[in-house]
Amino acid sequence: MWGDNGAAQVASCLCASSDGEVTSLGLRGSCIGDEGARSIADALHANTSITALDLASNHIGAPGAQSLANMLRCTTTLKVLDLSSNYICDQGTEHVAAALQANVSLTSVNLQSNRIGAFGANFLAEALLANTTFRSVDLSQNQMGSACAVAAIQANSVSAIDIHDNDIGDEGAGHLADALGGGNVTLKRLNLCNTGVGDRGAELLARALQVNTTITSLALGGNDIGNVGSSAIAVALKNSTSMASLDLQYNYMGIAGAEAFAVALETNRSLTCLGLSNQSVGDPGACSLAASLLKNTTLASLDLRSNSIGKPGAKAFANSMLDNENASLNIVAGLARNARPVVVITLFLQPSLLDPSYDEQQMTVTCRSLAGSELAVLVLLCKSVVLDLRKAASAALIDLSSKHNFRFILPDGRMLQQTMNRMPLYTLLSAKGMSDDAFNQK
Repeated sequence: MWGDNGAAQVASCLCASSDGEVTSLGLRGSCIGDEGARSIADALHANTSITALDLASNHIGAPGAQSLANMLRCTTTLKVLDLSSNYICDQGTEHVAAALQANVSLTSVNLQSNRIGAFGANFLAEALLANTTFRSVDLSQNQMGSACAVAAIQANSVSAIDIHDNDIGDEGAGHLADALGGGNVTLKRLNLCNTGVGDRGAELLARALQVNTTITSLALGGNDIGNVGSSAIAVALKNSTSMASLDLQYNYMGIAGAEAFAVALETNRSLTCLGLSNQSVGDPGACSLAASLLKNTTLASLDLRSNSIGKPGAKAFANSMLDNENASLNIVAGLARNARPVVVITLFLQPSLLDPSYDEQQMTVTCRSLAGSELAVLVLLCKSVVLDLRKAASAALIDLSSKHNFRFILPDGRMLQQTMNRMPLYTLLSAKGMSDDAFNQK
């Protein structure tokens, strides 16, 4: 803990240092408070070397924000400012926003978790409209409501906006949709997780995505989107040429939504990462998605954890991998097995890609060594481990370890050895499909 006295000492050092000697200042979690913020701001008034300033989690309120705002009007070198997890509230935001309108150097501003309401959001909207240097803005975890979305759409130069955990609802989603479909050509990454967006908001966003050609990443996890909204987004993805990452985890999509995404994946050639975990896809939805992978050659990651997927869905994915042309597809799925959490990971590994790992339910499994082999399919379950070596080129030495302290060595891709009986193993070397025995418990 530095405190305001420590901040004063740091400020003194900054004033004494030569230009270019210090380029980044990180005081995160140092309890400097308003007085400390004033000391740092005063030291940076004439500083021409600091380009990044991190003052997150420092109990800075409106007075400290005003001091920093005065500094922002003067600096021409500061590019990155992190004020997250403070208490600047609406009053402090007014000072900061006014300074941001005049600032010509900042490219990244983080105001996450600062108790900013709709009043502060209005000031930020004016700043984002006037400023042309911003590239990344984080307004997440505040209480701005739909005003947050109104502020976000004013950012004409920003390529990444994070407003998760602001209750913008369908109204806010509509404002963003108007911007995305109305000519915004700079925004590439948008995080709307936990913002109260429902089916109507998802439909409006989907309509905008059908004409938008710049956005590459959209996060909509933790909302109230069901089959109607997810299906609309899936339809928009069918011919998308820009969307690379889509996160819809923790929504209310069911079989119909999964089937809509399956249809979209058959023609989409831009999406590389799709998150559909913690919903109600079930075996029918899983089978549809698995079938779509026979035609899709670009998807690199598909997350289907906690979707009540059982043996039929798991078999469908395993079989689709045999003929899938995409040699780098990872599938993470949640299989229903007596209501116990089970994780399936499918990895395509080249000999040079060592140490792939995955952490789930506090369990980490790491493939530490691949000696002279191409391991085509590696499926790991929390309760059992399935190794499919049908496409292995030659002998392999594989060391798998976790907190369960198990280790396997596979000479010639055949023999499995385990030191603990808690995790039964199976080898699947048949030429056609995955056998049912692989999913029977011992």
